[in-house]
Amino acid sequence: MKKCIQDIKSCFFDVNFSDIHISLSAYLLYYLKKTDFTNYKENLINILLNEELSGFIEEYIPRDVQSRLILLKNKYSLKELKDAVLYTIDLNEANSTPKSISRLACCCLDIKNNESVADLCSGNGTFLSEAANENGNEVKYYGFEISDELRISAIIKSDMRTVNKIEVKAPQMPSRKKVAAYAR
Repeated sequence: MKKCIQDIKSCFFDVNFSDIHISLSAYLLYYLKKTDFTNYKENLINILLNEELSGFIEEYIPRDVQSRLILLKNKYSLKELKDAVLYTIDLNEANSTPKSISRLACCCLDIKNNESVADLCSGNGTFLSEAANENGNEVKYYGFEISDELRISAIIKSDMRTVNKIEVKAPQMPSRKKVAAYAR
């Protein structure tokens, strides 16, 4: 897995990058491998299930880097790519609820089927992932996060799940004019 991450980082040789660039790149490779997609030149939004992630990939990963990444698709197994995605997302654990606290909250909440769970500052989705792991398929999970990088991590984490998908969105913020009007 570390070799895979190193190879992904090497694709950014002329571009500044952060952990989120690596997570998105690993996710892109994982998804292309998983879907056995061969004609990458089509619009990314048609490839990916999550339209917001497509936009982030276009924004965070330059086309020349995307082209270099595609060459790695067949070098690694689906499991290696999935491990790389989850490992790079977990690097950002400092911005998430500790797993022990998430488990405790799940026990205290006593979530039942047909209920909804919302996390208003969901970070990278650790609490919602724990809740989804511990509860039935009939529960709906919603995360709201204003940080693009943390929201990307939460969306990827959710997309990697086979059951109990989590919907993660940016909260709708009032315009500055409305905030100023409320302040008067």
